[in-house]
Amino acid sequence: MKKKWFAYDPNDNPEFFATEEEAANRAREMLAWYADVAMSDGWDEDVEFVCYGKVTHAAMRINEITPVGEIDEDGIDEDGVYWESGIEFKCDYEIQELEGES
Repeated sequence: MKKKWFAYDPNDNPEFFATEEEAANRAREMLAWYADVAMSDGWDEDVEFVCYGKVTHAAMRINEITPVGEIDEDGIDEDGVYWESGIEFKCDYEIQELEGES
């Protein structure tokens, strides 16, 4: 993950940035938008959830497997594992610390 910094507005998706300064500036822009709207409609309670921060942990693939040998006409590989057509690997996911964050 190259862009570890984020800015968040509950009325939109999080946006990701390479630097803390970019994320902080975007969060300030989000607050400015709420302030503009407040002039005519009053403050939206969602303004209290605007934030920025740094991602330190994220979902990572673990236990990844690929088909062993040939897959037969029933979708079974040589280890007896079923593979739906078009599936290239199977895995689980786990939240892990990003490199350089310890």
